[in-house]
Amino acid sequence: MARLFAEKVAVNNDDDYLRRYDDFDFRSRFGALVDRLDFPRLITVLEFERLVAKHEISAGRVLMLNGGPDGDPELALLEHRHVDRADFDEDPARFDLHNPRFDRSDYDFAILSQTLEHLYDPGLSVAHLFAALAPGGHVWASVPTVSQQHSMPYHFTTGFTPIGFACLFAHAGFEVVESGQWGNNDYVTQTFALGGFPTYYDLSLHWRGIRHLGWTLLTPTAWRRMAGRRLRLPVSSLVEDGLRNDFERPAQTWVLARKPSDPRAPAGAQGA
Repeated sequence: MARLFAEKVAVNNDDDYLRRYDDFDFRSRFGALVDRLDFPRLITVLEFERLVAKHEISAGRVLMLNGGPDGDPELALLEHRHVDRADFDEDPARFDLHNPRFDRSDYDFAILSQTLEHLYDPGLSVAHLFAALAPGGHVWASVPTVSQQHSMPYHFTTGFTPIGFACLFAHAGFEVVESGQWGNNDYVTQTFALGGFPTYYDLSLHWRGIRHLGWTLLTPTAWRRMAGRRLRLPVSSLVEDGLRNDFERPAQTWVLARKPSDPRAPAGAQGA
């Protein structure tokens, strides 16, 4: 079944997809967030915004999972009326996603960002999300494809490929609306060489990023940090395009999925 489903998932390796954000003005769009968030998270926010608009999605009730007191950045981009927050750090007994106790089973939308790698049985957790959504409800999830161990001891899984991530949700009964990925060799190299998650500033000092140097110099703290880190990288990293999307080296993957309006109908991929 997984093999047949994988053959239906769109493989996003065409130039229109890979070059979508090549000349995007991240500084103007995100402001100070370009220094605080790892770069792939900026891409996932943009993709969430694009997909919600493309599929004309709004929600009455949203289930916000592990997004902290303010929610993940995606929440502000979704038209909604009410949010129920389910945060493991606030109530581990109630919001362990292996056996959660949600307030409802008719949510219109669930947001699950940067969480599934911290679950020892992600398939079981996705099945619980399926049960928490109303028929026709959507879930958005993103996860690192490449990362160092973090939030220990709760880091169980690393390496979801885009197709594997889509299969995870399809196996739980979801229709996969779209899946996607972002990554490149420079980001992957820096993740392990620097011991963290590179930001826009960490990736922009190369031949294509010289035009961004003026912006970087306006933020001395980010500049000093970036310069010090890059001295520890191989010389090849200085000339690689750390902001481009390379299909062969994904570092982040995401999926937008939908619970069928008739949950008894067979689920699968709608396309991407």
